[in-house]
Amino acid sequence: MKHVLAFLLFLLAASWSFAGAKEDVAPTGVLRATFLGTNPVQAHIDAKTGEITGIVPDLVKALAARLGLPYEIQPAANAADIVKRLAEGRADIGFMAYDEKRAREVDFSDSYALMFNAFVAKADSPIAASAQVDRPGVKIAAVKGQTQEIVLSQTVKQGTMVLLDRKPDAVQLLGSGQADVYAANRHDAELVAQGSGGRLKVLPDNFLAVDQAVVTRRGEPARLAEVNRFIVDVRTDGTVQKAIAGSGISGLAVARETHR
Repeated sequence: MKHVLAFLLFLLAASWSFAGAKEDVAPTGVLRATFLGTNPVQAHIDAKTGEITGIVPDLVKALAARLGLPYEIQPAANAADIVKRLAEGRADIGFMAYDEKRAREVDFSDSYALMFNAFVAKADSPIAASAQVDRPGVKIAAVKGQTQEIVLSQTVKQGTMVLLDRKPDAVQLLGSGQADVYAANRHDAELVAQGSGGRLKVLPDNFLAVDQAVVTRRGEPARLAEVNRFIVDVRTDGTVQKAIAGSGISGLAVARETHR
């Protein structure tokens, strides 16, 4: 009888815990997630159907299934839009590359993946490795406000930064001498080189690995704790690896720990 009573108490406690988890993460009864709508590393939006596929929707589906809730996925215009949606309570979680400045506006979970970043150069450039980039006279281009520009602007000591308003025509940018290298996430860098007709190359090593994480509104420890429990589980049970493989995105790896 004692064993039966203990088992019933365990089930009751588990039920309370599960209900609490749903309330902590998605108090409206729908898991509402937002992501950078223009970032293929996170997801792809079909221009005709509007269907969203990729790593972010795979992880949102997994979390929603874990909680036993329906879900919705909201494309955001940029990182500031994600922060605003969370602050206004229009989204429960967001997806973002770790940024020290953004960490003052939102709370970051543990990392679920690492995004690698690489330099693109002219095919005949003498620059053969990332260690050769930060040197006097080398002009380093990056899109203003993106992770690559933020990090390089803080770390480049001898080279010269060339700040771009948008993704460039890299063949024209590098061919004209406006820049010697262009910094991008490895997936974009490889696409640029592949589309250049042999005029560009991607340096073989990565100059930066950036944590990909879930973000929540500041000051909600119960929500963040539940998200972190989820992150640990999907990193180890193969869910993240399966999502990366299914996305077809290169330059990504499962995070084994948080690199920040």
